[in-house]
Amino acid sequence: MLTSRTLARFGLTPREYRMKWGLPLGQPLLAKSLLVTRRKTARELGLGERLREAQRKGARSGPAAERPHEKTRKQAPKRRRGPARSPETARRERPLTR
Repeated sequence: MLTSRTLARFGLTPREYRMKWGLPLGQPLLAKSLLVTRRKTARELGLGERLREAQRKGARSGPAAERPHEKTRKQAPKRRRGPARSPETARRERPLTR
């Protein structure tokens, strides 16, 4: 399985990876056995039915603008720790493997 984190480490998107290695654009970057296992687990947990039910409830209640009692939360800005570094310096200091 190729995660987006793994691909980002090498500066590739899933589309770029498929094009680089000549894979069909519709082919998943996941082993078939893992895909089957995940699908089976999702069906056992009823995730598809939960999603459809949540979508039905969302459609009935309307957009958030019509519900003034719900407050929107603003995310606090992330604080940086340590001295500011340029991307070039950060790249040199970061090890390639764990």
